Amino acid sequence: MILTQIDDYIGAIFQESGRHNHKKEVCGIVSDDKFIVTQNIADNPHDDFQINASEIGAYFGKIDFIWHTHCRDTHPDLLTPSDVALSRKIQVPILMVHIVTNAVDYYEPNNFNPFPLSRCVSHQVLIPNVKVGARNIKFYEGWQSNDLLWGRSDCFETVRCYFLGMHGIEIGNFDRPPLQGFPAPDWRTPWIAEKHGFIVVDDIRDNDILEIALNGGENANHLAVVVDAQRGLILHQPGFGHLSQVSRLGGYWRDRIAVGEDRRQRVLRHSSFC
Repeated sequence: MILTQIDDYIGAIFQESGRHNHKKEVCGIVSDDKFIVTQNIADNPHDDFQINASEIGAYFGKIDFIWHTHCRDTHPDLLTPSDVALSRKIQVPILMVHIVTNAVDYYEPNNFNPFPLSRCVSHQVLIPNVKVGARNIKFYEGWQSNDLLWGRSDCFETVRCYFLGMHGIEIGNFDRPPLQGFPAPDWRTPWIAEKHGFIVVDDIRDNDILEIALNGGENANHLAVVVDAQRGLILHQPGFGHLSQVSRLGGYWRDRIAVGEDRRQRVLRHSSFC
């Protein structure tokens, strides 16, 4: 889907929302450039949307993207974590148009840019530095992380986008746990590195992934990628309220990478760099 083509459908989305006096979320599918309105079967269509699985199935394999609206000023001008999770689950892009704020947000599950189209005036920092291109480390700096961006620009997704954009390597993904009480002391990132071409190593080189235990956790619950081993630099998303950044691997961060035979955190290297 060429992003500029999305503009062709935004007017139709506003028109469909107007048919319902902008009081409920409307939704649908664009398939082979055809604009399709579907029924919103959510229990509370004023605050949520759901498309019948049979309607998605009828167009599966030919869906350009799924679309829906946010219709209240209390609704976020970003896609929600559940929107992003749905997009990843069915491997179809998703578009949100905010009827009140005119914000537009779009996500593609296999794009190294988690914000390929984000017209959210209050979230300009979300937009990656597209001027430098995906093979420049600065492209991956400055991404926000908060409860709305869980699974979209969190620590794992920052590392995943780096591998995909910088090296063309897909390292997989996983369903995020609920945020309440996260992380539990015994929680471990449910990502099986070995299934995606990684091996455990004892030294540290460029492009290695570091497993880190934060917030009193006993297991790895945070990931970073080494971008300059000689200078001791890592790219990561430190946590909510922070921006993705290149930091020095020292002190606080190095102390949370356990070493020795009984370590629970590992240094992981993709086979492409062995």
